[in-house]
Amino acid sequence: MKKIILITTGGTIASVAGSNSVGIETSKKSISKLIRKVKNTLGCEIEIKSPLNKNSEAFTAFDWVLLLESLKEASCQDVAGIVITHGTDTMVYSMAAALCYQPQWQQKICFTGAYHPSEHQNSDAYLNLVAAISFVLSEQSHYGVYLAFRADSSNIKANIIEAAAVKPMGFDSRCFESFYQHVVATFQLDTGLSAITLPQFETFPCLKISHFPTQPILLKTQATIACFYLHPSLDISVLKNIIKGRKILIIELYHCGTASTELIDFIALYSEKITFLVGTFPKKYIDLPYESSQKMLQAGAYLYADLQPYFLYVFSLLSLSLAYSEENIISALSPWMLKSDLNHKTKGVRIDNFEQGLL
Repeated sequence: MKKIILITTGGTIASVAGSNSVGIETSKKSISKLIRKVKNTLGCEIEIKSPLNKNSEAFTAFDWVLLLESLKEASCQDVAGIVITHGTDTMVYSMAAALCYQPQWQQKICFTGAYHPSEHQNSDAYLNLVAAISFVLSEQSHYGVYLAFRADSSNIKANIIEAAAVKPMGFDSRCFESFYQHVVATFQLDTGLSAITLPQFETFPCLKISHFPTQPILLKTQATIACFYLHPSLDISVLKNIIKGRKILIIELYHCGTASTELIDFIALYSEKITFLVGTFPKKYIDLPYESSQKMLQAGAYLYADLQPYFLYVFSLLSLSLAYSEENIISALSPWMLKSDLNHKTKGVRIDNFEQGLL
C-alpha cells in the first residue's frame, strides 16, 4: 500500500462555520473525518503531521519555517509524496517558501485547501484533497511543488498547477488560476486524474542551503524589506517614508510592466541606496517592453518576467535572513531579469553569467 505524508496547517479546510463567522476547529474533528474519507476512497496509508493550526491570514514568516522544517523531515522518508493543507489567503507565500528550497525535497509536494469548510453544503474540501493525494500517488507525476484546487464552483473538477505559476486569488475569485492558463493535470470525481504534462518551470530561483533562519533573525530582517503596489497619482513622500531603513523595496507594477514618471524618477534618485525589485512582466504575451519599462530599468530597478511580487518578497526575506546580500539576490534572480537596451546600474554585479539562479 502506498503511503503519503499529510501536513495540516489549519485554514478553511480545517474550519467550521459558526453562527456569524468561519473559524479554526481546535479539535480537528472535521479535517480528521475528511482525511478518513479520502483514505478510504484511495486506499492509501496517510501519516499526519500538524506543525500548526491557524487561519492563513495569521501566518508569519516564522510559520513558513515551521512548515519548511516539517517538509524537510517528511522529504527524508520513503513515501509517494507529501500533501499540505493550508488556508487560501496566504497559501501562495508558503508555496513560495517551499519553492525556495525545491531541489532539496526530491519529493512530489502538493498544497491544497478549500473555499468552503468541509461541512458546508457547497464544500470543495473533499474534491481538493482527493485530487492532491491522487496526484502525488501517481507514478506519472514529477518531483516539484504544486497546488491542487477546484477549477470552478461546480466542485466537479480540480486543476493541478505548478506552484511557480499560481496567481493569488483576486477580489471575486472562487478558485486559484495559473498564469498562461497552464495546468499540469486535472482531476474529476467521476474519471480521476488526467494525463500529466511536464512542468513549464523546470528551473526556478532557489536557495542552496539546508538550514532555515531563526525567528529573531526573521523579525529583524523583515524591517529591511517593504512591498509597494503602484497606483496613479503616486505621492512620492509616501515612498520616502517607506524606504527609510530598508535594503529592498519590492514593487508591483501595472499589468504590462509599466511605471509612472514619478516612480521612475524616484528610482533614479535612490537606486544607489536601495535595491528595487519589480514584478511582474508577462513575457509570453508581450513581445517588447514598453518605454516606461525601459526607463525604469535604466533608472536602476530590476524588473522580472514571470516572477510575481509575492515570490520576490519571500525569496528576498529568506535570502537576507540567511546572510545573503542584495547582490547575491540579484545574481540568483538574473535569468529572469529584463535587461535594458542601455547601461544598467548593476551595483557591480554582472548580469550575464550566473548559475541558473541558484545561490
